[in-house]
Formats: sequence, structure tokens, C-alpha cells
Amino acid sequence: MMLFIRLVGFFIARRISAGTALSFVVLIGMLVFVGMLNGARTRAAMLGDTVQRFGPAVAPMPAVSVDVGSVHTQVWDATNLTYVATYPGGVLLPLRLSSRWLFIILPLVGLLLASREISQELESGVAQSVYAAPIRPSVLGMARVLGDSMGIALLIGIGLALAVSAAGCFVRLGFIGGQVVRSITFVIILGFYTSVFVLVGNLVSALLRSSIQSVWTCVAIALVVFAGQMAGENLFIARHRSYPTIPFPPRLVNEYLYSHDMWMTGAPPSAEELAADAPPEVHRYLLELAAHGQRLFEMVQADYRRERWFAAISPVHLVWEIAGQLLQDRHENATEIFAPQPPVDPTPPVWLSLRRAWAELLGMVAVWLALFGLNIRVLSRLEV
Repeated sequence: MMLFIRLVGFFIARRISAGTALSFVVLIGMLVFVGMLNGARTRAAMLGDTVQRFGPAVAPMPAVSVDVGSVHTQVWDATNLTYVATYPGGVLLPLRLSSRWLFIILPLVGLLLASREISQELESGVAQSVYAAPIRPSVLGMARVLGDSMGIALLIGIGLALAVSAAGCFVRLGFIGGQVVRSITFVIILGFYTSVFVLVGNLVSALLRSSIQSVWTCVAIALVVFAGQMAGENLFIARHRSYPTIPFPPRLVNEYLYSHDMWMTGAPPSAEELAADAPPEVHRYLLELAAHGQRLFEMVQADYRRERWFAAISPVHLVWEIAGQLLQDRHENATEIFAPQPPVDPTPPVWLSLRRAWAELLGMVAVWLALFGLNIRVLSRLEV
């Protein structure tokens, strides 16, 4: 057992000390750092200008209107905009604004990093020396797979930690307990997701035994994955149904709202004011708005569930669903951003978000275990 642990530690150390590891960490750090600065400042400036011109009443607007497009995209963007309007601080929103590119770039880089390792060892003669050691090939293969996966997760964590630390010097970040737990959980899952592609690269490298062929094969796999993600996104947009628009208020309702200066101050009439002097048309319109919000919420939820299962064939959409649940702490479910009722305190715990994404998590674990077994089988029978 101690020998196995030492072997795993050896492969972890080799992964994080390789020359490509520094480039990997810098790439992650730059992506997240630039995303945090550009995303947070641009969106905050846009919303600040809107609020200055029209008042705070515009803040909930993303939650009551949906554009044509992928429902996953609409839910993600609506959550971002609502967070910009109501967020007290923390690291969750900047991480959301900078994470979507990571879903595509990290697996691509992990795949290419692993595509030449085993084949290069075979070509240089290193593999012959390693397999000459008095260790069972299956144990050696298992230690390599675990060490590579843990090393990749560690590098991702280092890159994100450096990016958050650097961005904290320019953007106000607060480290709230629940947000930190969600962020760490997200980093672990992101590392696990990337390790799936590392296992694919190792498998291709071991089977083809040629560095050049392995690299080109992994590039082809990456293009197929990216094309599948884009095709799925376009398919969702093409089959997207139209959602109902907000009911236009009658003349008496507009006059009543203007008499309370709602559009100037952004403050809607209180319940007491409505009960005291609101005409019947206002009450009917408010009931109509509530019915519209409930109908919209039910339609978004139905489309989201349907799209979620179609999206499972794309690994990008799969990890996106997990991130959409984890990187928000206002609702029990990500689609509740479109619910007619406001979120309730206390904020949902992280385990509830993970339970919402149980299907994607289970699928990711199943794929990783299958690739884990294939890697061990191929590496234990590797002819050197």
C-alpha cells in the first residue's frame, strides 16, 4: 500500500513539475483574471447606467422576460444580471462571469497535454526503464491514472487561486463562507471533468504509440466535441418556442403607477397603499402579472428539463449544468430565477445544488470509471 501511495505521489509531482504545467496554470489564471475584470466591470457599468436612467425597478426584469435561444443560456444570463443588480459581494459572481470559457479550454488543453506523454516515453525509451521495475503493470497503471487526475485538479486549483488573488486587487471580492465552499466544490468538479479528457489523451497515446498520430487524433476528438457542443446549442435555438410577453398595463394602471412616482423612484406601492386606494383595475393587472410569471416559470422549467437531457450528450453542457447549480446561492434550483416569487432565506446549502445536478455528476463519474478501467487494462498490457 505504501508503495502504491508513493507511486501516486510520484506521478502527481511529475505532473505539476512538468514544463507544460506552468503554461497550464498561467493559461487558467489569465482566463479567470481577465474574465473577472472584464465581466464584472462591464456588466456592472451597463446595469448601473440602466438603473441611473430608469430606477432600481428594472433590476428584476431578466427574471420576467426570456429571449429566443438556448434555455440553458437564458437561465445563466438571467442569473448573472440579477446577481449584478442585487449581489452584496463575494467571489461567486466573478467566478460565474469568467468560468464558461473554462468548460471548453480546460478539456482541450488537458487532452493535448496527455496526448504525447506515453507515446513519447515509448519513443524515448523511458517506458522500458519504468516497466523494468519490480512492480506489477496494473499497479503502475493505476498509480499513473490517479496521479495524473489529482495533479490536473491541483493545477486547476492553483491557477484559480492565483487568479482570484490577483483580481482581488482590482475588483472588490468578499470571501463569504458559503460561497467559498461552493467555489471549492466547483474547482474540484472542474478538475475531475478535465481529468476525463486527460484519461482520453493517455488512452490514445498508449494505443497509437506515435506522438504525431496521437496529437492529431486528440485534435480531431477536440474538434468533434466542440462541433457537437455548437450543433447542440444551435439545435436548441432552432427549436426554441416563443414565450409570452409581459401583459401591457391598461391606462388606469399606468395613471395609478405614475401618481405614486414609481418610475421616478423605482419603489413600487406598498401593500397597504394598494389595499387603501388602488382601483380594481390595478388588482386585476397584478393578478394577471402573477399568472404570467407562473406560466413563464412553468414553461422555462419544462423546456429546461427537456433541453437538459438532450444536452447531456455534450460534455460542455454537462459541466455547465453542474456549474449553473453550484455557482448561485439565491435559489434551490437555477431555473427559479424566473419564478414569480423572490428567493427566501436562508440560502440553499451546497449539497442541495449537487443533488439537483445528480444525473450529470453520476454520468461524469461513470465515464471516468470506464476510462479509468480502460487505461489500466491498456497500460498493464503495454508492450515495451
